[in-house]
Amino acid sequence: AYARWARDQISGKAVPLVHRLKQSVPLFLLGFLAMALLNTLGFFSWVSAAVDYNVQLAIQRVGDVLLVGALAAVGLGTRLSSLRAAGIAPVVIGVSVSATIAVLGYLMIRYVGFAV
Repeated sequence: AYARWARDQISGKAVPLVHRLKQSVPLFLLGFLAMALLNTLGFFSWVSAAVDYNVQLAIQRVGDVLLVGALAAVGLGTRLSSLRAAGIAPVVIGVSVSATIAVLGYLMIRYVGFAV
């Protein structure tokens, strides 16, 4: 977003606010917020009751498949040569952060009871 803004400042052209917002805000973020709002308002429960089908479960399963696809795309796009070129520090940081999240998640489930 900043790069686009800087480019427009250098070129001297005026860009309308709506156009800048469209460039700056990813579309998936708006979709995520819309789905969260609909879920909070109970829309999916209402639809599930109206059509006698668990729409929430179907959306959850589709989301799981999309998440697995996104993680696979990230993994398949990772080149070992680029990891070697970056050095050991980013790998150590990534593994450390992942391990910390795993341990904290386990502790929360074990002692606080946040099982989903």
